[in-house]
Amino acid sequence: MSKPLRRWHSAILLMLLAPPLPAIADIDFSFEHYDVEVQFTNGFGISSLRYKGQQADFVASLPLADWEWLWLEAGSERNRPDDLELRVKLLEPSWDPPVLRQEPGQAAILEFSQQNVLREGLDLAVTMRFYTQEPRFDLTYTISNGTSVPLNFPYIMVGLPGFLDHAVVTAVETGDGQRREPLSPHEDFLSEALADGRSDYLLLRHDASPIAADSLLGVAEIKEDQVTFALKAAYAPNTDIRQAYSAHTNKPLYLTSHLYLFLNNIEVGEVWGATVQYTLSKSGGDAPLTPTDVVSTTAWGDLKNHPAAASSTVPTP
Repeated sequence: MSKPLRRWHSAILLMLLAPPLPAIADIDFSFEHYDVEVQFTNGFGISSLRYKGQQADFVASLPLADWEWLWLEAGSERNRPDDLELRVKLLEPSWDPPVLRQEPGQAAILEFSQQNVLREGLDLAVTMRFYTQEPRFDLTYTISNGTSVPLNFPYIMVGLPGFLDHAVVTAVETGDGQRREPLSPHEDFLSEALADGRSDYLLLRHDASPIAADSLLGVAEIKEDQVTFALKAAYAPNTDIRQAYSAHTNKPLYLTSHLYLFLNNIEVGEVWGATVQYTLSKSGGDAPLTPTDVVSTTAWGDLKNHPAAASSTVPTP
């Protein structure tokens, strides 16, 4: 065997004997004001979220900040529940590991993407920007039309804030001032849903004009003793949509709080995007929170060695 062939043979043998890289299913961050976990398999989105000092989690079985649905030709006779050419449930497929970036002292950023969704050239992206020194983060959802035809009447459903643990959530609100607490004698939305007996029922809904100046809001509160922890998700409507509304819907398994957007056509070569801004807050109680300087866990270190991130030259913590 020649020397070049021997070298290739040795390299292949080492690749076969080398242990596989660990399968990474989630990313954990611990910032000054909050702790968050992101998963991109078995349900894409935020799988855990707590303000510092908060005992209960906003999340139960399904994630917050999800992208549940993308439809094309929404409202047409062609768009039927079994039409896999016009509908995709983005909550369910596993997403590739993200590109990782850091703005030192400001934010940790995860950039997810999927290519050729529903048709060749239709690309999607989700950018999660977690602020390290403030109790807030942003999610930007993007649709890029690299196909040869317009994307007619797209519709998306994303978290506002998403799927909530209704065993601990004690109130929800919308952007037009509506507020809903569990109906007496129930102390939580889980017991209310079980007593109601329906598969789902609407708690609150807020419809907004595309030119409305006020935001569509999804607010959830958790009360622990004398302290109230609140999660607020806000979206500002713009002229790129035909219709927008938010809704809190209660079910026996969870409370779903989502944003529903019916878009104008996305022409060939155009990119459409929407940003949802999240804010965490704490009110009541006298005990001060203990900040931490930890801004990431070892999950970041594991991910930066993953093949999907190996070519990235951006700095990591």
